[in-house]
Amino acid sequence: MDHGISYLQTEYMHHLAPDSVHGYHASMLKNYHGIRAIGLLMTKVDTFLQTVEMGTREDIIHLVVDVNDEDSDEVMGDDIDLDLEEDAGGVTQVNKPEIDSDKRSKVWTHMTKLPPPNDEELAKCNYCSKTFSAKSKNGTSHMMRHIKKCMARRNVDIRNFCIASKVEPAGIQSMALKDQIIDFDEISKESYLHTIRRDILKLYDEERKAVEEDLKKAPGRIAFTSDNWRNDSTQDEYICITAHWVDYEWKLQKRIIRFGALTPPFDGVNIGDDVSTCLTKWNIAGKVTSFTLDNASYNNVMIVEIKRQLLRSGSDLLFDGHFFQIRCCCCHIINLLVQAGLKLIDGVVDKIRAIGKHFKHSIPKKKKFYEVAQQIYHLDAKKRLRGDCCVRWNSTYLMLDRALYFRRPIDHVIEKDKDLMQHILSNEEWDQVATIHGFLKTFYDITTEFSASKTPTSNLYFKGVWEIQCLLLEVVKGQHEYLVNMVKLMQKKFDKYWNRYNLLLSCACVLDPRYKMSFVEYCYTTLYGELYATEKTKEVLETLSTLVKDYNQVGEQSGIGNVNDLGC
Repeated sequence: MDHGISYLQTEYMHHLAPDSVHGYHASMLKNYHGIRAIGLLMTKVDTFLQTVEMGTREDIIHLVVDVNDEDSDEVMGDDIDLDLEEDAGGVTQVNKPEIDSDKRSKVWTHMTKLPPPNDEELAKCNYCSKTFSAKSKNGTSHMMRHIKKCMARRNVDIRNFCIASKVEPAGIQSMALKDQIIDFDEISKESYLHTIRRDILKLYDEERKAVEEDLKKAPGRIAFTSDNWRNDSTQDEYICITAHWVDYEWKLQKRIIRFGALTPPFDGVNIGDDVSTCLTKWNIAGKVTSFTLDNASYNNVMIVEIKRQLLRSGSDLLFDGHFFQIRCCCCHIINLLVQAGLKLIDGVVDKIRAIGKHFKHSIPKKKKFYEVAQQIYHLDAKKRLRGDCCVRWNSTYLMLDRALYFRRPIDHVIEKDKDLMQHILSNEEWDQVATIHGFLKTFYDITTEFSASKTPTSNLYFKGVWEIQCLLLEVVKGQHEYLVNMVKLMQKKFDKYWNRYNLLLSCACVLDPRYKMSFVEYCYTTLYGELYATEKTKEVLETLSTLVKDYNQVGEQSGIGNVNDLGC
């Protein structure tokens, strides 16, 4: 009997694979499968003993090999890494793996233990570096509570989910999340997903209070721009109002103070009432300088309504409200001018537009086109043909600019493509595109100057408008008939807006140390002669003098100094 059991032990350890030994001891050490593992083991042992007493050697070997069946694999498993050693007597010893009992909590994926100075045990948050007690008697609940609400974590701070503008290497501005490495899988599992609405409203309240404080601290008056647009699918009307001012550090600031849907009816009176309510809510009704608007017909009625409500509330208007409405937005005017002119050359522009669309919708042809441009004509294939937007003339300019860059590859490919033969451009048409491109470049450069958002642009307005007027007068005397007809149509619209030009923008040019009054006088003289120039210059000086007196009073009240010290 003793011999049989000794043989059983030898055969058992020999036939029982190392994986099974791992599984047995692991189930005992880590209690992975509990009572089921112990019950299965006892059944096997009992069967061994009965076989030793009654069975043969072959039965014993068969039974021992059968220990390694599917059930034992399922219970014991082979994924546990144990350290096996044999002692001097050949007996296998299982060493229990070392487990840091102090770091079993998942909180340690977000916390790091610090070296214990002065016998203190501390842990630091991996996100905000805040320290907490790490003594075992205090547990980890307090650290876990911090992790769930730590604002330095990407997936907690609602600000990281806001959209921000960024400038690509090519100079194109796009919109994206502030933090683009947000783990959305983790977000979907977090409990704060249900409180995101609360966090958004809380963030809005915080930002609103900050903007309200900035507006309150503005040392001078505040200028506003406003624009409306309609959703064609829902016919809803929306409004956006932006406040602009210069702070104590002479830096240009701007904030959106109203963005939302309007309540019908969408007429001037109703919109004016909405704007007045907005100014009152922000407590800035007494600091309004002017509103810059486009040429929409309802804007005149809206301005009258705003002025009426401001005066009724006791607010003082700059220059008695004479400059309250800046009627002309130059970028908008330039857009109308160029759109009117481009209608006369739609034939050539349509051909270039069709060529770009053709390559865009055919991947093999597009690939072949850029290979030809790079390999044969040694052009930069990273540049791409561009399309345009029907309501943005500058996109049409950029489309023509890129087409001229790829002129030779376009001709090369079109000559071998039957689908594009109807859009082929003659040398005369290419020359026409080049002439129009050069003409529009002045408008594009001026629009880019006016569209700056981080620097003041009112001082550039007078100079830009003067350059446009000079260009139109020069081109209308040129030899290109198609361009002369285009300019004549543009000139009619330009004269309409020039006659309504706001003198306040001339004063801004005078305050620019690069131009001053002599430049304004020179511009008027080159356009209209000395007699008219003298009259307009006198009008600008009188307006500027009145403005200085008005702002002198503002300076005394706000404590920013006497405007007379500027030497105006």
